[in-house]
Amino acid sequence: MKVMLLITGLGMGGAEKVVCELADKLYESGQEVCLVYFTGDIVRRPVHQNIKLYKMPLSSGISAFKSLYSLLKLVDQVQPDVIHAHMFHANIMARLVKLFRKSVRVICSSHSNFEGGRLRMAIYALTENLCDVHTNVSDNASRALMQAGAVKKKKILTVYNGIDSNRYKYDPDLRASTRQQLKIADDTKIIMTIGRIDTPKDYPTLLKAFKIIAATEKDAFLLIVGDGPKRQEMENLANVLGIENRLQFLGIRNDITALLNASDVFVSSSAWEGFGLAILEAMLCERPIAATSTDGAVELLQSNLVEIGKPEALAKIIENSLNSAQKNWVYPKAESFDWKYILTQWLNLYQANAGK
Repeated sequence: MKVMLLITGLGMGGAEKVVCELADKLYESGQEVCLVYFTGDIVRRPVHQNIKLYKMPLSSGISAFKSLYSLLKLVDQVQPDVIHAHMFHANIMARLVKLFRKSVRVICSSHSNFEGGRLRMAIYALTENLCDVHTNVSDNASRALMQAGAVKKKKILTVYNGIDSNRYKYDPDLRASTRQQLKIADDTKIIMTIGRIDTPKDYPTLLKAFKIIAATEKDAFLLIVGDGPKRQEMENLANVLGIENRLQFLGIRNDITALLNASDVFVSSSAWEGFGLAILEAMLCERPIAATSTDGAVELLQSNLVEIGKPEALAKIIENSLNSAQKNWVYPKAESFDWKYILTQWLNLYQANAGK
């Protein structure tokens, strides 16, 4: 089967990571795969070099028509059986391709419970007949988009994000060596978060919660993994809160398993989150987790959930986790998101008779 994956960009976000891994898994299963992106530089890419990457620059106005024309030419060249698009702009481009190339099966995947306001939802609804299947990454996120008017006649299906579960394991030796490399003392209590530093992740709530924790937990230290447009603003906020010496911005890292093992509590403070891939990674590494009650988090976790945007409540459950006698938490549900299960779902949806 020939599969063309479309995504808005190949930045450092969770959706980009999932799509690159999907490309690799499809290739390993014997499919012919290429990946098209529209904006920005490549931060993430598939592992397999035989997966061709194409950039179709996309901006407003006449450029959008040029990009569509170039994409149609590429579709004619590649002759994909399926176009699987991810995130709003790529989803709309895929639907416009369907308008002119009706034989191509189009799958559109959202990765959040919020993809924009009424105009975007109206565009989704207006073009829903140009999409064979529309998916989202959790049941709650699927319901949220349906309620927002993204579809009028069809149902948004849920296909969870996949993960290589064997890559994320608790390893006491890795924990010790990573803490040594980071020059972290054995008695230091490491709180860690992972994610693009931007509005959806609500870092102000995390920093305010950590200020509360730092006042009583003298050995607590915060590691922030990721980068994004709000990084300087968050560094400034840390200075204003007086916690700049109690945390470190690590930027983009490729040693997530090692860093999770080195941590004592993982925190997700997101204001909205369709799934929560970093939460799942922490689950597989058996880390205690404190999280806000986003659509994704409530489907992954059964405890340690607090209301969104409440630093005092978040600080309380972080402190409770730091001081708990139980240092490793086992989450039996985590293994069910392994790619061996999720890839099968995608291959079934790619078939012409699926989802109808």
